[in-house]
Amino acid sequence: MTDKHPSVAGKIPQAGLIGMIVAGAALPLYLACPDASTFLGVALIALQECAAACAVMAAAGGYGMLVLARFAPKEAPLTLRVVTACALGLWMLSTAVLAVGSAVSGAFAQWLWWPIIGAGIVLAGWQGRDVMRRWQSADADAPKRRYDGRVLVWVLVAVAVGVWLSGALCPPGFIGRVTGDAYDVLEYHMQVPREFFNAGRITELRHNVYSYYPLGVEMLSLLAMALRGGAYDGMYLGKILHGSFAFLAVAGVFGALKERQEARARFSAGLLATCPMLIYLASMAMSEMAIVCYFTLGLLWLREWIKDGRAGSAATVGLMIGGACTAKYLSVGFVAGPLAAVMLLACFRKPGRIAHVLLAGVLALAAFSPWLIRNATYTGNPVFPLATDVFGAGHWSPESQQRWQDGHGADAKPPVPEPPGWKAPAPTPRVVLLWRNFLTSESLGNFLIVLAGVAVCVLLAEGRAASGWNWALAGVIAAQLAVWVAFTRGMPTRFILPAVAPMALLGGHVLAKLFATIRNPLRKGSKDQPAGWGRPPAVAIFVATCGISLFIAFAMRVSLSGGLPTSPAPGEILLEDQMRKASLPEDARVMLVGDAKAFYYPPHTVYATVFDTPPLLEMADKHPDPLQLAAALRQRGITHIVVDWTEIWRLAGTYGYPAPLSAPLWPRLQDGRGPGLPVLEAMVDEGLLHRVGEVNLPRRPRPRPNTWAPFDFPNDWPQMTTYSLLAPAPSTRPAGPAAAPAE
Repeated sequence: MTDKHPSVAGKIPQAGLIGMIVAGAALPLYLACPDASTFLGVALIALQECAAACAVMAAAGGYGMLVLARFAPKEAPLTLRVVTACALGLWMLSTAVLAVGSAVSGAFAQWLWWPIIGAGIVLAGWQGRDVMRRWQSADADAPKRRYDGRVLVWVLVAVAVGVWLSGALCPPGFIGRVTGDAYDVLEYHMQVPREFFNAGRITELRHNVYSYYPLGVEMLSLLAMALRGGAYDGMYLGKILHGSFAFLAVAGVFGALKERQEARARFSAGLLATCPMLIYLASMAMSEMAIVCYFTLGLLWLREWIKDGRAGSAATVGLMIGGACTAKYLSVGFVAGPLAAVMLLACFRKPGRIAHVLLAGVLALAAFSPWLIRNATYTGNPVFPLATDVFGAGHWSPESQQRWQDGHGADAKPPVPEPPGWKAPAPTPRVVLLWRNFLTSESLGNFLIVLAGVAVCVLLAEGRAASGWNWALAGVIAAQLAVWVAFTRGMPTRFILPAVAPMALLGGHVLAKLFATIRNPLRKGSKDQPAGWGRPPAVAIFVATCGISLFIAFAMRVSLSGGLPTSPAPGEILLEDQMRKASLPEDARVMLVGDAKAFYYPPHTVYATVFDTPPLLEMADKHPDPLQLAAALRQRGITHIVVDWTEIWRLAGTYGYPAPLSAPLWPRLQDGRGPGLPVLEAMVDEGLLHRVGEVNLPRRPRPRPNTWAPFDFPNDWPQMTTYSLLAPAPSTRPAGPAAAPAE
């Protein structure tokens, strides 16, 4: 992997390379499908959704380049600028969806957003004239029909794409069911945009605390729903758009490094693209890929700033930090903090650059500010639900506030409130979590971690002679690990995922150094080898690392979905399945108790997250009489109540669940009775409520739990019970005051 173009003696024809890339992408997708006919249908859907995603990406590039061209240094690598323009444009589109959706009713019509995408594509084409000429000029002396072995890196990347597609084309929430990641998808990442879409505008959702998070990626899912004309119609495009951020990160790495460090560019891009956790999370409707993308581009622009000292490079770092923060609050600690720290450290040697750091900070805050303004308007707290002791708790009760704080602190605390029979589990030492969730984590890639560790050792050996940017990469990883260990509860692996970007860049660096070694450093007096002594071991290590990572990624895709084959079922079919499972008629208006995974329930389903007041409890407090409560439920349009006992049991033993809806379960367990809640039993006794169905999934027999263990649900209890609200029957006893009008 020299810095020269492939020689004419290359033996891989262009058609052969294209065939290998297509085959590499198709193989894992085919293996994930139940049969060949399904594979063909899935492949067609993949082409359709990817084409729509490319249209959005092109439009983003068109809008983003309008801004980026004003300050990004023209001397920066062309590919890096184009990729950064796309990432910046995605932030612009996301912010536009927020602004328009917050200001206008009926804002998510196809006739509005497709012209916006079309205009962006026209802008991209107009501005891309010079870009295409430069690319053509740069490749003028490169052979067009035959290539050498270096291009096989893209076959490995294509396999990664195939594994990603095999998960991305599964319905939202079907990947990650084993780990619980699917819960976030169905409660938050897809459900919140769906509610906005169904409402026709973006409004405050007091029943879903996660709607107050920065929703940069979720706005793109909302855009996908608007472009497709339906929440379920746009859900696969939303997943593809999320995964597209990973493409930008990989393309940015290759484009930024290829001009001067081509070997490192290919190694680093391949290592990043094949990271198992990256592929797994890219296939889900989450937000991590945006964080990885903006962070990676921020690192690459940091390199430009360290090298050229231009304010434009620092400004671009700031915009990338802001883009990451719009995806998730976690980015403040895992992206903004580490990047700002290394920029400040760089100013010790060149104090004149401190103004650049301030500029980056101002632009990062500006990019993040729409979400801060929205939350300040809704709750008075710009970072709600964080810092509620400082800025206020908004509409939350003291119990909800305490439940959030205790549930998201670094130290494990009892549930709020603590349920009867609960015993604190033995805490896992953080050093054990560091070993298990990072140092030996297969999902991050064991070899990648080893390569990054070797690179740090090389830096220490080189001392001052080492590149300042490489030291910055090592410093960023150290800062991220410090934040992860000190402040996260349970130290989940996906929180430290952004660290794979600097690890891949450092791993590519050490492989490139080995690749460039021309004599055996382990044998004294060895002679130079014309072919390069280090090339075979470098390539072998790289291929082994990527190959093992791809195997792990596909195994994760299979195991964490319960072996589910790839089948992009329409959302309406999944809604029907959910209704059938819960014994609900087609026209049911549902209230969920315990469960908050509302994505496959009918529109306008009433629910609340564990950190918000359950609607049933809120109404029961206002209407303690069963007749009053039943009347209030009817007035709100509720026809059925679905109680998920497993969720109440789990949540009560982890975060905590309101005592009136959880504490009564413990004495019923001790008495050998099934689950039930007094507020519902009272309506059943009055003939106002009727049990219409239960869900009893097969389970292995085991003794009843003698403690409230959140993941040891009573074996003989149903997982779910559905109640139907009956029409009012004549009653001899007087009813209470009329129910208050529904809000």
